[in-house]
Amino acid sequence: MSNYLVDSADLTSVANAIRTKGGTSAQLSFPAGFVSAIGDIPTGGGWTTSGLADRSEPSGAITISGVSTIKAQVFNGCTGITSVFSSDATTIEAYAFANITALSLVKFPEVTTNTGAYCFQYSGSKGNDGTIYIFPKLQSNGVRMFERCNAHAIDIGPDFDQINTDFFYNNTETIRIERVILRKSDGIVALGAAVSVRGVETVYCKSSLISTYQNATNWSDRYLAGRITFVAIEGSEYDGYWADGTPIT
Repeated sequence: MSNYLVDSADLTSVANAIRTKGGTSAQLSFPAGFVSAIGDIPTGGGWTTSGLADRSEPSGAITISGVSTIKAQVFNGCTGITSVFSSDATTIEAYAFANITALSLVKFPEVTTNTGAYCFQYSGSKGNDGTIYIFPKLQSNGVRMFERCNAHAIDIGPDFDQINTDFFYNNTETIRIERVILRKSDGIVALGAAVSVRGVETVYCKSSLISTYQNATNWSDRYLAGRITFVAIEGSEYDGYWADGTPIT
């Protein structure tokens, strides 16, 4: 049995490390407090906790692995992040990537659900070298996912069928999303309100759906006002390629 014994000073050091990580000085109970504290430690190189108090603020190009849900506000205000990629995440919660103006590329191949509001609010940069957002499998979204978000292109796959309240909303025409690529081919993506695409300049869609978009409820308001243009995907740079230039397989 002696091979399995641990010096009490070593155990105290471990407990102190857990308390430091959790931002607390409270006594750990055993087993519940001890086990749950260990269980809350992120694994697989991903981040699973909200807030930034317990870790250094990330910067540069980050890859999130080992987690299925990007928690609310976890990267809110991390101004040094330049790109984000995750092949594991399927859900993004509210404000997760808000207020990050240095972004150049955001790509979530497996995300199907944005469950929270303001996910990318005030994030992104505009222009030819501006932010590109790619969501090949997005199905549903919370409100204001890209509110007041400058972007060069937002590319959304064929399973997306409803733009909810204020999804792309900007409170000024000077904040703009240059291009939105809607790859749905079995009908148009419904628009909850005309202001939900305020600031969107160009929509790429199937050529057979252009006239339907131009005359659809709410879409027509922006189109008739000369605020939005519809362009065929066929023959464009997005025909067979995602907005970052990678082939669609």
